[in-house]
Amino acid sequence: MEKLSLYLSVTGSRIRLPLLLLLLLHLLLLVLFFFLLCMWLGVYFGDEASETGMRFVCLLARPFKVQV
Repeated sequence: MEKLSLYLSVTGSRIRLPLLLLLLLHLLLLVLFFFLLCMWLGVYFGDEASETGMRFVCLLARPFKVQV
């Protein structure tokens, strides 16, 4: 079975990234986005909204056994 890989074109050259690494990068960016969203909710709507958002992030991360 061949390895799955993705070719990204960056400034005319090709960079080969394993698909799993790319998926982990997207997961990290998603969690970072939700973390920033929770901070924004905390600033504009109070700590209760921020806490609810952090619970949602922890629920998302639970299947991957990541501690947030």
